[in-house]
Amino acid sequence: MTVNTTTNDTDLELAVGLSDREEAAHSDFRGSHQSLLDRAHGVFHKAVPACKRPAHTLSPHVGYAAGRGYARLYVEVEASREEGRSGRARNLGEFLRTLTLHDLHHAAACLQWNAYPIAEIDADDCDEAEQRDRRTWDSDSEAVRHLCVLVERRVLPYLRKRYRGSHLVQETIDSLPGHIMVDGEDGEVRLTQYSGRSALTTWLTGIAVRMVTDGLRRGDRAAVGEVGCEAQLEPTVETRDTDSTRAVAFVQRFMTLIARVYAGLTDRQRLVFQLLYFRGMSPSAAAATLGVARPYVSKCIRIFRLRLAELARDVIDELAEATNVDRQVIIEELDQLLQFLRCRERDGTLRPADPLDDDLKRLLDDLSQFNEDTNDSDADGPSNANP
Repeated sequence: MTVNTTTNDTDLELAVGLSDREEAAHSDFRGSHQSLLDRAHGVFHKAVPACKRPAHTLSPHVGYAAGRGYARLYVEVEASREEGRSGRARNLGEFLRTLTLHDLHHAAACLQWNAYPIAEIDADDCDEAEQRDRRTWDSDSEAVRHLCVLVERRVLPYLRKRYRGSHLVQETIDSLPGHIMVDGEDGEVRLTQYSGRSALTTWLTGIAVRMVTDGLRRGDRAAVGEVGCEAQLEPTVETRDTDSTRAVAFVQRFMTLIARVYAGLTDRQRLVFQLLYFRGMSPSAAAATLGVARPYVSKCIRIFRLRLAELARDVIDELAEATNVDRQVIIEELDQLLQFLRCRERDGTLRPADPLDDDLKRLLDDLSQFNEDTNDSDADGPSNANP
C-alpha cells in the first residue's frame, strides 16, 4: 500500500485578512512542514522499485524513518501552536490528525518485532537533507510516541464513550499506548504487544473481536452483527471527500468485516480464532490446547479466510476507491489479515500470558458444555474434541 501525503488546499487555506508579514511567516511555516512531510514520504518509498512493491514489504528501518517523519511533523505543529501561530497551526494540526491515521497504519506495518535503532537507517535510504537531520531525529525519540497520540486523539475518544460500560473493550482500547515503546538510551523501537505485519491492524482486530465477545456475553446478539457499522468515528474537523474521511472509511470497513466474521463463527471456531490471533499460537499449539485434531484448526483457518473473502467481495472496490489504494493491494491486505500472527519472543518460545487469558480459561472450562449445532458439524466435519 502507498501512503497518501497529498495536501488539500482547502484544509490548509490561510486565514483571510492576514498582513503581508503574517502571510509570509505562515508561508514559511507551511513550506518547512511540507518539506518534512515530503522527505518522510521519500524515505518511506525510496526502496519501492518499478514494480510498485507494497509499502508493508519495505525494510523496518525505512518504515521507522517514515513514522519518525510524520511524528516529527506533528511535534512541530504543536510547537508552532505554543509559539503563538495558533490559527495556522490549528488548521494544519487538525488536518494532520485526520490524514495520518491512514498513514500511521502503514508506518506501523513496517515496524516489526525486532528492535531497529535509528542508526541502522542506511545512507542509501536518505538524501543529503535527511542525513543532516539524522542528528536531530536521533535526539527526538519522544516523537515516536506521537504515533500513538495521533490514533488516541482520532479514534480512542469515540470508542471509550461508545463502550464505556465494557471492561473487555476498555482493556483493549487502553492497551494501544503500550504497543509502541521507545528505549530512551539507545533510541530503539519495540512493539511490546502483537507482532506481525501491523501492530495497528492487530490492535483494531482485537477491538472488533472483543466488541463482539462483549456483546455476546451481555446477550445482545441482535447488535453483534452491527458492531462494526455502529463504530462511526467522528471527525475532529468538518471534512468531505478528503483523505481524512477515506482513512476513517477504511478503519470502519475493516472493523466491520472482522466483527462480522467473528460473529458468524461457532463457539468452537471462536476459540480457535482467539488462540491463533490473540495468543499468537501456531495451529499445532492451538489444536493441543483445545484437544482437537490439527486438521480441524487448519479447516477453521480456511473458514476464517473464506468468510472474510465473502464479506469483503462486495466492498473491495469501495474500499479501494475510498482509500486511494490499489484494488489488488486491498485484496492482499484482507488475505494477509487472517494469516496467523506469530507472537514469539526471540528465543522462539510463546509470548507470555496476556490479559485475555482469564477469558480464554473460562471459555475453555466451558468447552465441554458447548452444544455443537448442525451448521458446525456440516461446515467443519468431526471436531475430534476430547471428552
